[in-house]
Amino acid sequence: MFDADAYFAACSKKALTRQADDSEKWLESRRCMDAIKNPFSPGAGSPPPELVGHEGILEQARILLGRIKARRPEKSILLTGLRGVGKTVLLNEIERMAAQTGYRTLSAEAHEDKSLAALLVPPLRKLLFELDRVAGAGNWSGSGAATQQ
Repeated sequence: MFDADAYFAACSKKALTRQADDSEKWLESRRCMDAIKNPFSPGAGSPPPELVGHEGILEQARILLGRIKARRPEKSILLTGLRGVGKTVLLNEIERMAAQTGYRTLSAEAHEDKSLAALLVPPLRKLLFELDRVAGAGNWSGSGAATQQ
């Protein structure tokens, strides 16, 4: 079992913050724990053994999803950070939370050589067709029930 307290005692959050001009400090912070035991390693969105230290962001996302569902205004969440810090893992967890709450979600990966429209049209089109099928199935079952009576 991973001991988060021991990890953060060995490598303070401040030491893990890498500035663009401070690569030596960041590199040293990566050496402060045995690399084999360290659960915090880049994995392209694969979930770590435990999602530690992100409770505040997940609670903020839970509140955001609930307020929007209740048609209440809420601020957006913007996740930023260096490669390997857990942005994709957090996005995947927030997507899972949204799906459990009844939201439909879509994913798109940005590329420098593609326009925003080219990135968003395929997943939006798929989502709209899915929503249309769901709406059509609801109308069909209602008319089918009336016909059977």
